[in-house]
Amino acid sequence: MKKSLMKVACSLFAAFAMIFTLFSFPITANAEETNEMQFVNSSTGEEYKTLSEALNYVQKGDTLKLLKDVPDAAGVAVKSGSDFTLDFDGHTYTLAGAGAGSSGTETNGFQFLQNSTIVMKNGIVKLTDDASQKNIKRIIQNYANLTLEDMIFETSNLNQYEDYALSFNNGDIHFKGKTSIIASSPDVIAFDICKFSSYPGATVTFEDNYTGSINGTIMYDSTDANTHKLIVKGNGNFAGISTSSNTASEAAKDAITISGGTFKTDVSDEYFADGYNPVKQEDGTIIVCNHVDTETEIRNYKEATCTENGYTGDTYCKKCGTKLSDGQIITSKGHEYQNNWTFDESNHWKECINCGVKKDSATHVFDWVIDTEATSVENGIKHEECEICGYKKESITIPALSSKPNSQNSSGSVDTGDKVNVALPAAMTVISGMLIASFVIYKKR
Repeated sequence: MKKSLMKVACSLFAAFAMIFTLFSFPITANAEETNEMQFVNSSTGEEYKTLSEALNYVQKGDTLKLLKDVPDAAGVAVKSGSDFTLDFDGHTYTLAGAGAGSSGTETNGFQFLQNSTIVMKNGIVKLTDDASQKNIKRIIQNYANLTLEDMIFETSNLNQYEDYALSFNNGDIHFKGKTSIIASSPDVIAFDICKFSSYPGATVTFEDNYTGSINGTIMYDSTDANTHKLIVKGNGNFAGISTSSNTASEAAKDAITISGGTFKTDVSDEYFADGYNPVKQEDGTIIVCNHVDTETEIRNYKEATCTENGYTGDTYCKKCGTKLSDGQIITSKGHEYQNNWTFDESNHWKECINCGVKKDSATHVFDWVIDTEATSVENGIKHEECEICGYKKESITIPALSSKPNSQNSSGSVDTGDKVNVALPAAMTVISGMLIASFVIYKKR
């Protein structure tokens, strides 16, 4: 009997042990529930399982660095007076549930309270597919001085309309680098600048180095231009700017200052800083340009010719294509002829040194020119030369004077080469005979 009771007791003990084991080690667990470390305090080296835990120990000036992608993060509230950097270090932080906000309205992924200075950088913040069912209505509700540097916020799955992913109710907010808010439509309100309760004011500034995109609408929701401002610089891309009411529209004329960026929709001319102009491009986008800090280029330049006027060209802004100034007429030069003649074998002429046009074209006028006189023993040289332009034909030889060969004439006598006229001596002989005869006759008388 005792042995039977012992067997039953052992069997029951084994069963309870098995049940205890199953319930003590769940099969699955959220990252928030595991022992894996998600953050490290770069200042102290301490590691923490969750951001909420890390925030309990963060000190002024500390940097909390994300160690890995987090697929199921819970919302956090940052107490007033905090001063730290949240470095996502290239990782993705996915919000799976809210948990930050005023009592009864814990609907934010991050809530940054007044009198804090916070930097978020180098990461992606997004939401799980069922985030809207878990009452996440915005990613950031901000009352602090906040800098967003090279951050990407993906707003899909956020609340029913995807609006107000970020809300700026107070503080100085700075967008730097490639920080972007990626909305599913330009009609989605990416963020607002909102006058809320008794908070002093909010100023959102897109810095000179800004190159990101806000592809949802920026909503200006304040009636006080002195306390709530939007300053757009840099080279970012924006879907557009809207206002929440007629009163806000009036305030926005003084509250919004634009001196950079590209906009997909028209923006009020009254928002642009002095000297800056909206310029619509061929694709319909609006770019901002002051035509001063940009390079220029010359278009429509035409060089003057000898007979036609030229044009210095119009000056255009290279960035936006706006024509800045007209060019001037360049008076035609007129032909400029060379002093020397140009020639070929048959003709000579004067030629314009600029365009090659010819004038005074004529055939050569040749004269013989003796280069070297022939002698009795040596040949000479002569050539034909144009007396106008100096063109020379090839030289030819003049035979030496004694080089001509003896030859017989038609009478059979030897031609000595002398060309003396024989008629003259014969005539002289006849005349002499006549004179002698006349003298003899005279003596006989």
